[in-house]
Order: sequence, then structure tokens, then C-alpha cells
Amino acid sequence: MPAPAQGILAIECRAADLVTAAQLSALDHPPSRAAAIAERGFLAALGAGCSAPVGALTELTAAASGEPEVRLSGVIADLDGSSVIRAQVTGAVGDGEALGRRLAQTLLREGGAALLDPSRRCLLTTTRNGGS
Repeated sequence: MPAPAQGILAIECRAADLVTAAQLSALDHPPSRAAAIAERGFLAALGAGCSAPVGALTELTAAASGEPEVRLSGVIADLDGSSVIRAQVTGAVGDGEALGRRLAQTLLREGGAALLDPSRRCLLTTTRNGGS
């Protein structure tokens, strides 16, 4: 599973620059934006950075009603891969950030908090590198 928001590009401009904002709107890709919002919400709720052993993947699907929805899958792993916790949530496209936070809380409750504990990661790295 890729790192959260991996491969999603963003372009920013000043909020008051309406001409540039209008030009950039042609580059907007709503499915990519929905994925970025959900996956960034997940990462923010974990309080994890780009080197944390976490992954997230968003897929846009159609609900039974025909409305688009977000299916967000996430993973938290031990540094050596010996323990992996996975979960998935589904919801409305407009609720991406909340879905990301909900997924993060689920994974943290299911043991992910221990896997992301900095003191544990430091201990594992030291032990693997021959430290005491």
C-alpha cells in the first residue's frame, strides 16, 4: 500500500489571485482531490510523518444509490514488517477528512498506537543495529 497521498500533485496560488485560480481550475481533478483530502486526514490524525510505516489508498466507488463514495484503506506496520494492522472505511466523497480521521482512530485502537510509539521504534532500530 502506498504512502498517504503518494503521487498526488498540488498547485497553489494566492487566494486573492482570481485570474490564476481560474486558470488552475482547469487542472483540478476531483477524484484526486478527494483522495488527497482523505489520505491527508488519515496521516494528520496519526500525527505521523513521511517516514512512518503507514500507508493509505483511496478508491472512489459508487454506492448502491449511484452516488460516488470514498473507500479508504489504511495500514500501520511495525518497522520490520512483523506486525501489520489494516482497516477500511467507506463514506461520502465530501467527508474525506473525517473518514481519514476515523480510519486512523480505528487503527490506533487496534494496536497501531503501539507500533507508532517513538520509543518502541527507537528501541527496535537500536537492537537491529547492534546497539544496547
